[in-house]
Amino acid sequence: MLGANLGLVATVLVWGTPIPLLDDILKRWDPVGMAMLRYVLSVPFLLLFLWLMQPRVYRPGQFLPAGIGWGRLIFLGALGPGGFALCFMVALAYSNPITMAILAAISPVIAGLVDWACYGQRPARGIGLALVLAVAGGIMASVELSELASGLSVEGGEPIMLIALICWAWYSITAQRWMPGATQLHITAVSMLPTGFVIAAVYLAALGLGWAEPFPAAPRLDDMALIAWIAISSIVLGVLTWNMGVKRLGVVVASMYLNLIPVVAVLTAVALGVEPRVEQLIGGLLVVAGVLQAQYRRLAKAKAAKER
Repeated sequence: MLGANLGLVATVLVWGTPIPLLDDILKRWDPVGMAMLRYVLSVPFLLLFLWLMQPRVYRPGQFLPAGIGWGRLIFLGALGPGGFALCFMVALAYSNPITMAILAAISPVIAGLVDWACYGQRPARGIGLALVLAVAGGIMASVELSELASGLSVEGGEPIMLIALICWAWYSITAQRWMPGATQLHITAVSMLPTGFVIAAVYLAALGLGWAEPFPAAPRLDDMALIAWIAISSIVLGVLTWNMGVKRLGVVVASMYLNLIPVVAVLTAVALGVEPRVEQLIGGLLVVAGVLQAQYRRLAKAKAAKER
C-alpha cells in the first residue's frame, strides 16, 4: 500500500505542476494539437521502457496481454483515455471554470458509481465520510469562494465534462479487469498506443475542417521543452503510477488523490510568486484527511481479519 500511495503522489505531482504554465502555452498552441503531442511523444518512451524492462513482451504473439485482442484494446484506448482527453478539451472551451472545478471534484463519486454500474462493485462500507472530505476539499481547493456569490452558470459543456470523467473512471477499472495478469507498465503501454492514433486522427480531421489550429510556424524552444516534459511525465510516469494505485487501492481511493491536483498547482504557482488562498490550503488538508480515512478503515479491517 505504501508503494501505491507514493505512486499516486507522483501522479498528482506530474499532473498538477504544469497547470500554472499551461495557460501561457495555450495562447500559442491549439489544445487539440497539444493533446495529440502528449500521446505521440510519450508512447515511444513507454514502448522503449517496456522493451528494456520486459523484453519478452516483444516476442511473437506476446505483445498483447492474455485475454485481450486488438479490437478490444483499440476500444479501451479510444473510449477511455481518448474519450477523456477529447471530451475534457471540449468541456474546457464551453463550460464555466467554477462549474468545471466542482464537477472535477466529484470524480471519486463518479468513479464509485461507474464501478457499481459496470461491474456491480458496491462502494466499501464506511467510505462515505472519506468521500465527503475529499469532495469538499477538492471544491475548496479549486473554487474561489467569493466567486460563488455570483452563482453557478451552465454553459453547455458540463455534460461533456461528466462524460470525460466517466470515460477515465471506466478505463481505470476496465484496464485492470481486461488485463489481470499483466504488469502495470505493460497495461499502460499497450492501452496508450491506440489512444495516440485516435487523438492524432481527430486532430488531423479537425485541422482539415478548420476546427483546430496548426502548430506555430516558429515554435519557441521553451514551449517545446515544456510540452515534451508534460507529455513524457504525465503519460509515461503519471498514467503508469495511476494504474498502479488503482490496482492496489481501488479506483475510488485513487480518484480522491486527484482532488490534490489543484493544491499542487497552487504550490507551483506559489513557487512562481503567486500568493495562495487560505481555502486552497484547507481544501488540500481535507482531501488528505479523506484519503487517510478511507485507507484507515481498510487497514483496520485487514488487521481484524488477520487476528481472527
